[in-house]
Amino acid sequence: MFKKEKKHINDYKLRYQELDIARRYHEGYSKKLGLKNYRMKIIAEREKKILRSLISNRCGGIHTILDFPCGSGKLSAIFKQTAFSICAADISEAMLSMAKETYPAIANFQGLIRADITKIPFKSESFDCIICLRLMHRLPPEVRQEILHELVRVTKQYVIVSYGIAQVADKVRRFLMKRNPKSAYWMATERDLENEVARAGLRVLNVHSVIPYFYYERIFLLEKKV
Repeated sequence: MFKKEKKHINDYKLRYQELDIARRYHEGYSKKLGLKNYRMKIIAEREKKILRSLISNRCGGIHTILDFPCGSGKLSAIFKQTAFSICAADISEAMLSMAKETYPAIANFQGLIRADITKIPFKSESFDCIICLRLMHRLPPEVRQEILHELVRVTKQYVIVSYGIAQVADKVRRFLMKRNPKSAYWMATERDLENEVARAGLRVLNVHSVIPYFYYERIFLLEKKV
């Protein structure tokens, strides 16, 4: 990995340790829809709708879920009316401080853990399903691969992960992001995704575009190969 990429990753980790940034992130999707947060709010609601569908209709027989990175607790709302046993983790203490306001309200909540997703502090096959949203597009391929191998190790069966898939509508956005290193994205092609998933020992069961044709994020339901 190049020095520039390593610096970006370290800067990204440090950025989300700041309480003000964590609070703004949390308010972006939790406040009522307005001019300032409409994009973030719409994306968050679409993500939650897709996850509800996948967990309810596609992931049979699951009881335990790990949300990593959990951020400020955005996904906690989809678990409040379920019987799943939930654990949440993030590398940012600031994000976890926000998540403490939402996740403990879940009946079967098992706790918040501060951890690095490249070194998940759980034994192999500790969870039936691991959810990993809005992280991979921030990381270069070699780090994504490392994370996928850790997710495979810790899950018994399913991984739900989002990727930024390169498309024509994002060309201008990606060009502008290159001017701002703090916002750099590592988009993947569909072939990149297929190769990374296969190398980790996973297969794609289902895929959803968060906002088809207009937004880069796609959510993949992956299954561990036997």
